[in-house]
Amino acid sequence: MRKLIDWLEKWVPRYAMMPVVICFLLNCVVYVGAKMLTAGAYHYDLSLPLDHQLPYVPFFVVIYVLAYVSWAVGFVLVSREKPEDCEPLFGEMISKLFCFVIFVLLPTTLERPADTGSGFFGWGVGVIYFFDPPTALFPSIHCIESWVAWRGLFGRKTVSRAVKAAFLAMALLVFLSTLLIKQHVLVDIPAAIAVSEISLFISKKLRLGQRYAAYCRGREVRA
Repeated sequence: MRKLIDWLEKWVPRYAMMPVVICFLLNCVVYVGAKMLTAGAYHYDLSLPLDHQLPYVPFFVVIYVLAYVSWAVGFVLVSREKPEDCEPLFGEMISKLFCFVIFVLLPTTLERPADTGSGFFGWGVGVIYFFDPPTALFPSIHCIESWVAWRGLFGRKTVSRAVKAAFLAMALLVFLSTLLIKQHVLVDIPAAIAVSEISLFISKKLRLGQRYAAYCRGREVRA
């Protein structure tokens, strides 16, 4: 266990481990909890006529799955320099609280393809459909995570433009993937961006990064 912790600390500073883990756990609690609370409720379909014209492209399941990797890498890059840099992660936590309220007050669903297609990509979409029922869609958590990862890196002077561009491109591809494998509808994307920006603003306004840095320094002094 000690060797595992030492290996992790090469990539994720000890002070950043708690916010990163909380982000992951809160994501699970909000997503699963909202689905449980709204299991018997009426679910609204927010799809627009344009949504029905968009093609189903199972290949984009690759982007949809790789999004999880991009979040992990992005959050590590965001927070690995100093505790104050964890501010976007607290914004991400706030966004999940917004999501929970919206998921409960406005349960949503959509119509998925009955046949996901043959081949590896069709199988991959089928697996996602099996484990992830089409509920708790507005706003899209997939889009929120991808947007926060990019926004968190946007103002980092120590991160190259190429890396920032790569994360922006990945966020846009994730947006597209949610539509083309029919996991989300168009309105879920701007809603995700809006929730992300509001949450990041609140985190900055409350100086949560600085407060967390002070907490970390206090722990070091007590130790």
